[in-house]
Amino acid sequence: MIVKLKYMGVVHDGMPDVLELEEGATVKTLKNALKDASSIDIKPIIANASFIVNNVYADEDTILEDNSQVIVLTPLGGG
Repeated sequence: MIVKLKYMGVVHDGMPDVLELEEGATVKTLKNALKDASSIDIKPIIANASFIVNNVYADEDTILEDNSQVIVLTPLGGG
């Protein structure tokens, strides 16, 4: 199945806009795929990211559907 991605925050360069995942994949599956897809070490950033799936906040157990729209909200720095 295809998942469409949009990134908000510090990570977006070099990250995929579309990923193909197995049917029944969850947000946790997506997080692992994103860690593998990056050419830089983004594991700590993705581990702390929030995910919005089809305009609804999603936890790691949320099951993704074909053509899901996912927004990845990575932590921001500053003060």
